[in-house]
Amino acid sequence: MVARGPVPLAFSRGKDSLGAWLQLRRHGATVVPFYREVVPGLAFVEESLRWAEDFFATRILRYPDPALLAQLDDDALQTPSSSAWWSRPTSPVLPFDWTAERIRDDARAAAGVPGGFVAVGWRAADSFGRRRVLRKTRGLDVSGRAWMPIWDWTHTRLEGELRAAGVRLPIDYRFWGRSFEAIDGRFLPAIKQHMPEDWRRICAWFPLAEAYLERERFAQERST
Repeated sequence: MVARGPVPLAFSRGKDSLGAWLQLRRHGATVVPFYREVVPGLAFVEESLRWAEDFFATRILRYPDPALLAQLDDDALQTPSSSAWWSRPTSPVLPFDWTAERIRDDARAAAGVPGGFVAVGWRAADSFGRRRVLRKTRGLDVSGRAWMPIWDWTHTRLEGELRAAGVRLPIDYRFWGRSFEAIDGRFLPAIKQHMPEDWRRICAWFPLAEAYLERERFAQERST
């Protein structure tokens, strides 16, 4: 599939989505990137988004991640008082009707292609599951109106393309080797240790995050 005109891009801040952005730009597409915020306003996330906006000279649309809305709706890591604050449909802060498909539709509309395809930074070399799917579809999901412009890139090519373009990876790769994507035990310890302001912001959204980490630590100690 050849990129022509405006193309919405699901941007995760990670290597693959950065590579997809480079590929789209190379083929003359006008990229309309959008990012789904796991927790709104995290400084380390915002810093990398601003860098990408400056580097590509393009504004990145922000949306609440449906996973965030689902966690709050399920009272995940909430106290009784905070649960009442987030209770739908009266929340003054979050639009709980933002689904993944609605976000993609809104990004398509922002790009001026309401019936168009969304570009996604998936590669067959990334995992066995993606390889099985992408080799069959060759990077085109017609039913989901999505396509993967770098589906056949190897790790070596991806690294080379990023290096040649002067792309700077977000700080996430220093701590996790991938982009931040969830409120769970993979990501929270490093945020608590190295990013105190962002940790306080996470705790403002999820008051029992500290207790969650203690439970994870206790479970790990018991298993060793």
